[in-house]
Amino acid sequence: MMKKKLTILFLALALSANPLHYAPHTAAIVQAKAAKVYIAPENGTKFHCAKNCRGLRNANSIEKISKKNAKELGYTKCRICY
Repeated sequence: MMKKKLTILFLALALSANPLHYAPHTAAIVQAKAAKVYIAPENGTKFHCAKNCRGLRNANSIEKISKKNAKELGYTKCRICY
């Protein structure tokens, strides 16, 4: 009977545990990385989530900027990597 109660208690704790509670900085890092995008300032009109996106293959130069700034500059999201 005691073993069954311990099993139920363990399962309840495991299911209710929030992984971000143990590493709150992880969420901030993920958000910071997601907020940065890549653009081709000389000839591009799209922003990309990955520097190696094939949409950037012919870019003369690539810059990393904030997603907010890219939208303000008129860039739209790439349909390949988004």
